[in-house]
Amino acid sequence: MHIVYYGIIGATRNNPLHSIMVFDLGGISHFAGQNRFPGEWTPAQTQLIVERCYQPVEWNSYWTFEPCSFVMQRLEAAKIFGSPALVAAWRRAILDHPLAYLRHRWAYMRTFLLDANLTMWTRDLEDPSKIAFAGNPRLTAVKAVNDALVPTPLLRAGTWLALCAVVALLGWRRRDTPAGTLALGACGSAVVYVLTFAALGVASDYRYAYWAVLAALAGAAVIAPSWRDRRRSADAPPRS
Repeated sequence: MHIVYYGIIGATRNNPLHSIMVFDLGGISHFAGQNRFPGEWTPAQTQLIVERCYQPVEWNSYWTFEPCSFVMQRLEAAKIFGSPALVAAWRRAILDHPLAYLRHRWAYMRTFLLDANLTMWTRDLEDPSKIAFAGNPRLTAVKAVNDALVPTPLLRAGTWLALCAVVALLGWRRRDTPAGTLALGACGSAVVYVLTFAALGVASDYRYAYWAVLAALAGAAVIAPSWRDRRRSADAPPRS
């Protein structure tokens, strides 16, 4: 992989972990009322960072969205993004304002689990004001189904997290059976996976919950017949 990625394709390291730190610094700055980004900032930029830039939906508000894309532009121009200076600033901000950090992370996680987030990208990449493939009847039909389901619990990450937790509990109680083992393994891993977003998430798109959806459906499909058969066995009269 190293030879293919960096030798042949020429991929570059973009420090994805530092996007988490930028998001956290933005959230802490907002809830603490104090700009915690390292570097030099004008009073107008500081006011934007504290009051307007933070969106619990995703970190792109500091990267590609106006009016706050100047944050990443400044961090990259000063070679702070990807450097130990950003890590040190992130660590100090959490230690100085732990409650602001927790409020930021709670706001993000609540948005990720409970709100109607992006489920299907339908905009033209070259012109976001237009619908992509508007003349394609198949895509139009899929979009119509998507639009109808977005307001429902089916397209909420929290729904599938809760279902995974229930199925994992049922699987634990029947972990001595193949069905219980599968349900516990699939849904248990999905619960752990989704909960890691509480500390590591930087975006709230519904696609990040796909494993929880698949695990819940698969786990429920195997554990339900197992519990049904167990109930029938318990209700059956004893043999003479």
